[in-house]
Amino acid sequence: VSLSRFIYALGIPQVGEATAHALSQHFCSLDRLISADLESLTKVPDIGPVVAVEIRQFFDDSENRKDIDTLVEKLNIQEPESDSKAVDSSLSGKKFVITGTLETLSRDQAKRRIQSAGGRVIGTVSAKTDYLVCGSRPGSKLDMARKLGVKIIDEDQFLKLFQQ
Repeated sequence: VSLSRFIYALGIPQVGEATAHALSQHFCSLDRLISADLESLTKVPDIGPVVAVEIRQFFDDSENRKDIDTLVEKLNIQEPESDSKAVDSSLSGKKFVITGTLETLSRDQAKRRIQSAGGRVIGTVSAKTDYLVCGSRPGSKLDMARKLGVKIIDEDQFLKLFQQ
């Protein structure tokens, strides 16, 4: 199981899939994450003081630590090979929204590509969205992206971003 999936599965309050992925990419090991102080946690993109406190309290709880130790013994947790790909990527920190049906990729595959390049997939279009990936039969997200001036790309343009 990947480190990000493991972190997500722990059920830490305020930690969803995107935050778990960001934590795994930033710390690259469970031990480093567990020993991280509040200041280190808040240096992770999109983690503020409230979420950092939740994470710290979770790992400071002795029952949680016992459960984690048991799970670590039974599972093969795969740590990220390197986060240099994400750091060097021109897509690092970019926010993507996906709308419509993609022809060659599932939504999950597209999401994984974005995350592996250091980007984030968000659910709603806002002025802070960098790209709207538009498949066939797009929804209201397309109208909102046009209204806000968000860069709209089709699936071919999306795939070309990863060839650069």
